[in-house]
Amino acid sequence: MFAHIEGRVAEKRAGELVIDAGGVGFLLACSHATVAAAPAMGERFRVYTHLSVREDGMELFGFSTREELSLIHISEPTR
Repeated sequence: MFAHIEGRVAEKRAGELVIDAGGVGFLLACSHATVAAAPAMGERFRVYTHLSVREDGMELFGFSTREELSLIHISEPTR
């Protein structure tokens, strides 16, 4: 659904980033490597994304590189 989100880093927390893109704050679950790769708050950052939709909810994951993103596609079951 979303290939990537690019915008300003609004918040950085352990395991999470909020990227402000066009006035919308996207909460992304991220690895420690992605949070560490993110620039300081207020700086622009592109995050590659994966939207996980399950019966009990949805979660948006963010990755600093396409390579890190590709790891999640290997571990997901095929539909």
